[in-house]
Amino acid sequence: MPIVNYNNKSEKYILFKEEEKKYINEIITRSVFRNPIIDKKKKCKKCGEMIDVFLFGTFLDDTTKKRYLNSTCKECARKRAKEWSKNNPEKVLIQLEKQNIERRRDRNIIYRAYGDKCACCGEENTLFLTLDHINNDGNEIRPRNAKGNYSGDFSGYYYKRIIKANFPNDLQLLCWNCNCGKARNKGICPHKQNICQQQ
Repeated sequence: MPIVNYNNKSEKYILFKEEEKKYINEIITRSVFRNPIIDKKKKCKKCGEMIDVFLFGTFLDDTTKKRYLNSTCKECARKRAKEWSKNNPEKVLIQLEKQNIERRRDRNIIYRAYGDKCACCGEENTLFLTLDHINNDGNEIRPRNAKGNYSGDFSGYYYKRIIKANFPNDLQLLCWNCNCGKARNKGICPHKQNICQQQ
């Protein structure tokens, strides 16, 4: 199962927004009485303002398996998250450490799946290894937001996508030397170029 190739720099962002709109439109059609939606607007429990429903996030209820709007708008949620992080630095550090442990675990799983060594020179020290896009299309695949900036879908999230996609065959492990050499040499590692020339 290959990773989806988002050729358009903002395509993933657009797909995400369309999916979010679909969820919200479904929610509007089954508006709950205790939390009414009027003219596609909902009252934010934090700021008290009647705000466009598309400015609210959604969550999936584990019991009903349906999506619902969050009680606070995205802006208030961001402020609350920022305030919580500021007031709970120890908990933030614990969360980050958990994420780091999970990321290292997923990285090790991926490295084993791709042979635990550089596909070009055979380097086995994992500190030197990195994932490489065989077709030199990493820049196109890497998700971007509507402004064209990288969306932050790196490392941990990226590893999970690779595992979920059952380790796509358009990826390989290269050491940093081979990866950089390939990038600077029009997609061909100098090692392989030298071999071809000798033959």
